[in-house]
Amino acid sequence: MVTGYLFLLLRSALFSDTAYSFVVDWPVDPIVDSNTSTTWSLIASRTYVGSWLEIQRFENWVHYLRDFAFMESASTSINSFQVSAGNSTDVSMAESLHEFEFSINLGASGLAGGGRLRLIASPLLGWSSDPSRPVNTSILQSIWLMDAFRYSGPWRQTRGCGGFWPGSLPGETQCSIMEYGPAGGPAYGLQLQIPNRSALLANRAYTFTLAVPGIQSFQAVVHWEAIAFQRVSDDVYESSAVLRSNSAMLGAPVDKAHLCASCLSLNVLYGSYTYPAPIGSIIATVELELELKIFAYNASVVLRLLPPLGPLETCEAPGLGQATMGAASEARWQGDFVLYPHVSYVASCLLYNGPNTVAYSSWSLTVEAPVGGTETINFEANVTSTKYLVIPVLSGGQVLPLHPLLGRWQVLLVRMVTPVRDGFSLLHWTGTAHQLQLVMPVGFSFGFEGHGACTNFRPVTSALPPLPFTSCETSADLPGIRIMIDGNEVGFEPERSYAFQVSLENPRSFPLQNHWSLRLVDDNNLLVAQMEDVPSVLSSVTAALRPNDPDELYDTSFRLFEKPILIHAILAEDAAAGRSTRLQIEFTLSTPLSLGDVLVLTAPSAFRWQPVLYDPSTQVAATAFPAGLPEVPAFAPWMLRVDILGIALADINYVLVANVTNPEAWSSVDMDMNYWQLESLYKHTAFSRGESRRDTGVKKGYDVIGFLKHCLARTSNRLRGFETWVSLTFQLSEPLGLQSWRQADAPSKLRIALPNGFQLPDETSCSSFLQRYADPENPQLPSLQFPRSYGPLPELNQLVCSVTQRTVLDIELGSSPLLPNLVYAFRLRVLSPKLDQVRGRYWSLQTLTSEGVVKESCAVDLWDSSGLLPDVALPAVYDQDRSGTPTLTTAYPISLAHLPQGPMTLVVQASDGFSFPYNCVRESMVTCVGSRAVATLSVGADVSLITLKVRMPTWKASESPWSLTFYGSVQEELQTLASPIIQTPLVRIQSPLNTFRAEPVLQSAVLNLRTSKTIPSGGYIELSLPGSAFVFVPEKPCSSLGEDFQTLQQLESSSHADATVIPQGCTEGSLTCSRPLIFSCQVPEATRLRVQVAETLSPGSYCLDFEGLVPDGRTVPEFPVQLVTKDADGYTLEIAPLLGQSSQSLSGMAPVVQRAAHLSLCYPSRLPSADPAQLVLRLAFSSLLLSSNQLSLFARLCFAGVDFGATNGTLPCNVVSPEDATVSCSIIPGCTCVTLQSSRDLFLPFQQVAISLPAILAPSAMPGLDLELLGQLGESRFILQAASYVASLPILPLLQLSITATTPILDGFFAQLQLEIPNASFTDVLDVSLPVGLFVDTCSPVCLKAPQSDASPEPVWRFFGMDEVTILTMELYASSPLSAQNFWRVILRDKDLQATSAVTLQGFSVAYSASLDVDVSSQRAGSLFSKMVLTFALTAGLPAGALLYIQLPAMVSEPQEVEPGGLFQHASSTRLNMTNAVLFITVQSLSTGVNYAISFPMVNPILSPESNHFILQTYLPELQEIHSIGTSEGYQVYGEFESFGLLSMSSVPEILTPSMIQFRLRTPFPSSADSVQLRLVAEANSFDAQSCIVDVLKPGTSLPKITSILLMPDDCLVDADGARADYMFARVFLAKTNYYFWIYTLNPISQTRTYAASTIFNDQRVHETSFRSSRSQLLGAVIPGSYAANVTHRAVLKIFSASGLQGQRGSLELQLPRGFGVSCEDFRPRGTLPTTARCRTLQETESSGARLQIYWRSLFGESELKPPFEVAFTLMNSNTTGTDTDDSDDGWMATMYEGENQDFAVDFSGHAGLKTFAVCPAFLEFSLRREDAFTISIVMRTGVDVPAAFDILFRVELRSSLSAPAEVYCPETSVWQPREELVGHVSSTAQGLPRYTVCVQEPRATTPADYLSSASQHISAVLFHLPYSRFYGQQAESQGLEVRMQRSQMAFAPMEPSPNEALAERVNVNLESQGQRISCASLPLGQVALVDASSTDPTGDLGDLTADVAGSSATG
Repeated sequence: MVTGYLFLLLRSALFSDTAYSFVVDWPVDPIVDSNTSTTWSLIASRTYVGSWLEIQRFENWVHYLRDFAFMESASTSINSFQVSAGNSTDVSMAESLHEFEFSINLGASGLAGGGRLRLIASPLLGWSSDPSRPVNTSILQSIWLMDAFRYSGPWRQTRGCGGFWPGSLPGETQCSIMEYGPAGGPAYGLQLQIPNRSALLANRAYTFTLAVPGIQSFQAVVHWEAIAFQRVSDDVYESSAVLRSNSAMLGAPVDKAHLCASCLSLNVLYGSYTYPAPIGSIIATVELELELKIFAYNASVVLRLLPPLGPLETCEAPGLGQATMGAASEARWQGDFVLYPHVSYVASCLLYNGPNTVAYSSWSLTVEAPVGGTETINFEANVTSTKYLVIPVLSGGQVLPLHPLLGRWQVLLVRMVTPVRDGFSLLHWTGTAHQLQLVMPVGFSFGFEGHGACTNFRPVTSALPPLPFTSCETSADLPGIRIMIDGNEVGFEPERSYAFQVSLENPRSFPLQNHWSLRLVDDNNLLVAQMEDVPSVLSSVTAALRPNDPDELYDTSFRLFEKPILIHAILAEDAAAGRSTRLQIEFTLSTPLSLGDVLVLTAPSAFRWQPVLYDPSTQVAATAFPAGLPEVPAFAPWMLRVDILGIALADINYVLVANVTNPEAWSSVDMDMNYWQLESLYKHTAFSRGESRRDTGVKKGYDVIGFLKHCLARTSNRLRGFETWVSLTFQLSEPLGLQSWRQADAPSKLRIALPNGFQLPDETSCSSFLQRYADPENPQLPSLQFPRSYGPLPELNQLVCSVTQRTVLDIELGSSPLLPNLVYAFRLRVLSPKLDQVRGRYWSLQTLTSEGVVKESCAVDLWDSSGLLPDVALPAVYDQDRSGTPTLTTAYPISLAHLPQGPMTLVVQASDGFSFPYNCVRESMVTCVGSRAVATLSVGADVSLITLKVRMPTWKASESPWSLTFYGSVQEELQTLASPIIQTPLVRIQSPLNTFRAEPVLQSAVLNLRTSKTIPSGGYIELSLPGSAFVFVPEKPCSSLGEDFQTLQQLESSSHADATVIPQGCTEGSLTCSRPLIFSCQVPEATRLRVQVAETLSPGSYCLDFEGLVPDGRTVPEFPVQLVTKDADGYTLEIAPLLGQSSQSLSGMAPVVQRAAHLSLCYPSRLPSADPAQLVLRLAFSSLLLSSNQLSLFARLCFAGVDFGATNGTLPCNVVSPEDATVSCSIIPGCTCVTLQSSRDLFLPFQQVAISLPAILAPSAMPGLDLELLGQLGESRFILQAASYVASLPILPLLQLSITATTPILDGFFAQLQLEIPNASFTDVLDVSLPVGLFVDTCSPVCLKAPQSDASPEPVWRFFGMDEVTILTMELYASSPLSAQNFWRVILRDKDLQATSAVTLQGFSVAYSASLDVDVSSQRAGSLFSKMVLTFALTAGLPAGALLYIQLPAMVSEPQEVEPGGLFQHASSTRLNMTNAVLFITVQSLSTGVNYAISFPMVNPILSPESNHFILQTYLPELQEIHSIGTSEGYQVYGEFESFGLLSMSSVPEILTPSMIQFRLRTPFPSSADSVQLRLVAEANSFDAQSCIVDVLKPGTSLPKITSILLMPDDCLVDADGARADYMFARVFLAKTNYYFWIYTLNPISQTRTYAASTIFNDQRVHETSFRSSRSQLLGAVIPGSYAANVTHRAVLKIFSASGLQGQRGSLELQLPRGFGVSCEDFRPRGTLPTTARCRTLQETESSGARLQIYWRSLFGESELKPPFEVAFTLMNSNTTGTDTDDSDDGWMATMYEGENQDFAVDFSGHAGLKTFAVCPAFLEFSLRREDAFTISIVMRTGVDVPAAFDILFRVELRSSLSAPAEVYCPETSVWQPREELVGHVSSTAQGLPRYTVCVQEPRATTPADYLSSASQHISAVLFHLPYSRFYGQQAESQGLEVRMQRSQMAFAPMEPSPNEALAERVNVNLESQGQRISCASLPLGQVALVDASSTDPTGDLGDLTADVAGSSATG
């Protein structure tokens, strides 16, 4: 068997309910037979990690090749076969009738008669036989119709041809169509059979025609295959070889070349790029789908790419092969293949994008199909596709994440560099572009859906206009954001760099594709330029430009990670531009790394790594990272890859020292986007997969020194030839005027070079031309946003100024330095040039060393606005509101009456603080363009007054003149005064520690504001931070927000699970002011806080508490904030300025200070300590520590999670390193803060300092430390550096754990650990560290042995699946004895194996095993004469003098009388606890394996001890450790009951009945007992929880009383299933005393029930017994007056035995089976029933039969009714016969009740307690007649046959009244003789009984009862014994007999019954056999007949009495 496989790799998804087809050319072995078959299997699978996972398996298709097993012969052949297409006819609006003309020429000997020709259409066409129903099926559907059983051969059904014309063939030629599947299926060929008398000659052309109907209209070029079959013999044929015809066009003929858009289509699937392909890239890949809806064979497919695109490089299509490339971008496929109309071909082509840009691609597709011999038909189609575009690529792009962690919010810094105009790339960019799109992957969000403003958006570069002229928005139609520039602005331009920032939320899981793209769109919404897969560093190389190469780390977008890498510091030895320097990176991992992992360090793209690593300095307080050889990719020199050698653990500070080259050029944008990223990856899998990613971290890098970060010059006016003030701003890259330890040649001089034309005053004093600050309200200066702020120069008297040629100013600094983290602003008084021609443009600023070496430089254009700070924004616009607040935007009128009329240009420059909007005038004839403080106006003619719209300063400023410049024929200057300034509130922010940390941790702050207006209740206070270095916490930003502002007066403290709180022990300098009650606190944006007040705030000072983060870790001098107060409707009341923008004092501000280089806290153990433990503090300060000689240093340490205990203010602390340093520590009163003072040498930069100090570790605390390095200069203090440290591992809480163990012996024992876990999770695990020497055999629940660790050499076993209260069991054993000096360590861990709590417990010793058995002579409680025998055997021998220490339960013993005395002697010890213990010393040595016995007297306790164990411990004579140990369970002692019984008041099963408990104790209770409990246990449903105790004291309760003490339980408890009842008594039972009490019990179904009784005291059984309780059952019988069916008679119910009925009233109920009737006509109560008893009946219902109820209301003096008694009643038998026992629910049952209304069932007969009768079938005919007072004649026909038997008899029974009893006797006449002329019977003649019938008198069984004492009737009977023969009663005649009767006489006269009694007397006749009644009859006895025998009526008068048998009658 040969097996082949074909694998298809899907490039797109397949969908259900869709047919798919593909063509496979599969070779077949030419040698086949009739059994050859091919099986095709199709399996759909999915690949996962290199393996195939089966998804669906289709049914197999078996193809049999038996029809291809032709017997080819040379005698049969075909020379030629030609087909040409004829006409086509339309049928029913469908072109479905196609005509073909065939010509065939046979070879060899031709084709003899009977031969066949088979013509197969190829490819398979499939046509129907009905021309009006064309076939429209796919190939899959057509093949499926061939065979429903999924096996195929080519030949199937055949039928007659409808369109065949024989032509030159014989006219009798038969044509059959070959069809698929069943008859009528699609056809695919035909068969021609030559007549037997004809033949086809060789070498002669025969022609015929075939019209093929029902083909779907489509374009096809088909051919036919012909096979000739020569008949050899019957059913044996020889065949010719298959000959294929030429191709023919299916359908109407077409031109040789025509367009066929419907039969050809082309679709561009995708290219190498997800989005439009960039121009000028390398060869791109384009995939196209070719749909050729044509049947063709040996056709050619030609694909052309039309200009301007091209040329095509190569093309390839599966199924078609490799294309041959021709000229003009032509790809041609030509070969031996078949084109199918339902098959699509995917072609993959390579092309070069070229220099042209197009919005679409045009393609030409042609199919050249050969037809006939040499002709060709071309099908052509031109297709245009918009799915392939070519656009230019951005020159550079960057998407930089600052917090790339899953599910976190982060800030994105985005930079874009537009392409260069090179003459051809941007030819399509003809308009303006104001829109930039940032397309983000799926999963990222902005916290809302749909349209909205971006979160925390701001421009970073000055190329983007400031807010609000640049905006950012989101929309539902774009998966990203749009950056929009105001339409009045220039917009995006080529060759420019743009940057912005925005905040968004990362997805919570790894996205499938994380590709970011930038798109530049022009105003016509056309794509101008783009970049796909934008990397995280500025680069022009992306993975989108390298389609044929795999993605790399450096050319793809950033990656998301689960856990962070905490980067502590990035420090460089030399930060100068262009220098190579050593770089030190300190970081902490969250996930351990091992071999195979790699650490990737990504710097900004301007840096260059060198593949060199260095050893870290010994003074660095961190561990060297286990790094291997570094690697720098050639294409990404900014990326450093380091392999891991060994293991890098988590939560350890590592340091890595590498070499990097600083950039030569460094712009302000580079400074703002200077972030470095660390990533840890698994290098052996693709980095794009989430499982390969470990951790990541992003940190702001160091500043490159060599260029000023910022410089700007602005003049206050434009007047020529006048003195003016020029405002200069700059920011340094390194300190100026300070001495540092690292750099001796630091710059100390600032040089300012004026442009040409400007001059300084001819003075030398700095104060004469220099002002140390420039008002930031000057509109010429940019308004700085957070975190920057302007700072002034030092005091002028500390500066030394020197002027050179009045154009160069050198400022030499004194003791006051300039720092690099501030933007300085000052004003310089200069003389402006008088002539424009000589005016220069550029101002120069330089920093110089004392030797004149230039360190930093900057040149700035005075008039140009370029080069602004990246964090700038124009003041916001506020209009006047209804509250009457003065407007911030006001109208400024200017009169032009004195100016010349006509068009003119005016330039108005306002003073400091004012700003003009862009459209500053809204008047006709006037155009105004405002730019900050300058307004340019174009005024038309006849304008005398204009009104400017100007924004006023945000606080009161001094009045200053404005300038107006008129440009016309004459130039003039005017000066006016500014309008009044409004008042605004003051605001300031400080943190509780008076500083914020430059690290991303949660920090608290206080906002202090003083309002001048009243804020109503419901009003708002909005706080805005223009920057992003400090963001609010959205979960709970305000710590003072309570749940209910009306009732909750105490403020809640906030808690954030994801943030780390800085330890803050003291709040020095905190604001003390009133905190208002607030209603809500929200964070609409990350940097905006909105607070709604819940009470009216009068003007005054208030404080608000809030919390936030410093995510970027920036170092800034102060927090500028903006505050607005509004009323409840949102109208503005007051507005405060940006802090830092005014000249007012900023005291109390909290700066964000620099972070120290290292800070950590070590503690000896994670377990809490009650005594102080030594903590080790390690710290190192960073390189930016600068100072002067007069500056003194000290540190302040604030701890969290520790306590120093009671101290006197001093704290003993020691310096561990350096060894020669000393330190003194003092505690700040009231908090856990310590002041640390030492010499200045202790605070050197990068010096590792270790200090130890004592502290108490609190349970569950997270130890933390806050460090502040303070400098003091005179009386002023300021913070130089700060850092905070929070331990990653908290102090573990103590685990509540207890260990209990069975006897700890070597052989094995069980240890049980019970622990409480308050917040247990099923994913928690528990590590149990065993002492060395102990081994685990089994454990429950399942545990595994944890890997061995150096930190824990003991074996550790790990349990899984913890619960809140968990009990763990371990089966342990030891190899040798174990000392008691060992410890068990237990650690609870979470799912990440992080410890959450722990405990260490003292262990126990493990000794040799010893067997111990305990026996006692008596187990009776309190026995005084018991003797104990302890038998033990040792597994290790003992020498003489060894000790046997036996621990006993609490009992009294007499060990002095120990036996045998020759082996053991009693002893005592002070070292051992002798309470409940005895001690013996061995006199002789004890051997191994010998049973020893110790006996001594003891007294049994009253109760079994709670701890009932006997423990044997043996000690060697030294009494060191336990030598052997053995245990044994103690024996139980029990008290005894002398008697115990239960009496129930009812015997009815399953009824709740009162029961009496009677008992007597033999042994007493303990003397300490005061209350006891009696417990009864039985089977389920024995007690009822609702009714448990009978209240015998309740009035009306009548229960039997006995001569015992009556108890009343205080309470009763019944369990859920009713099997146990506990009765509580607040007293103690005495022994030898009779007690009883009443309870409720549920009677069982069975007759008996077993109870277990016990007394309980203190949860211990004291007495116990068991007894069996049986219930009585009502016994009785129902005696009928007749057994015949459907007979009414008197019946008697007799009750022989039953429970007595208490009380005067009661009732008896008899339930009858269905079909029986009952009445009270013959009611007779007898026996113990009272004579006043009454009777009532209930008729039969659907659920039960009829019922008889007898009830009474008095017993006439008796208190209890006891059997026997009986009652008579009238009963009508059922029509149906049955047995006398009926177990159904509606059978015979009798029930006795107390109370006439059946109040309480007392006894019950059930089905077995009541004897009943069976109903007998009635005779067919029966009549009787009393001939006289003594004779009774009977005529009967039984209607039944009886088989022969010896005991067949007729019983004639007379039931008479007891008041006049009558006897019946045998007749005196013959019983064999027939009877004739009968009168009054059913028949006038009757046959006698069979011959040999004998009549006998039935003996009387009992003495007749008295009429007054019995309700029964007197019974007398005679028996007619029939002979042994079959009795015929069905077809026999009537039979007759007579009996005699005689009543008792009284005084010689017969006694007569009363009339009622006479009516109840009956005569019963029963036919019996084998002791069973076969048939019965019954009639009343009646009176003597009065009709004479000679009466003319032979039948007598039948009207008086109707017989009870159908068809019978009787008179009486």
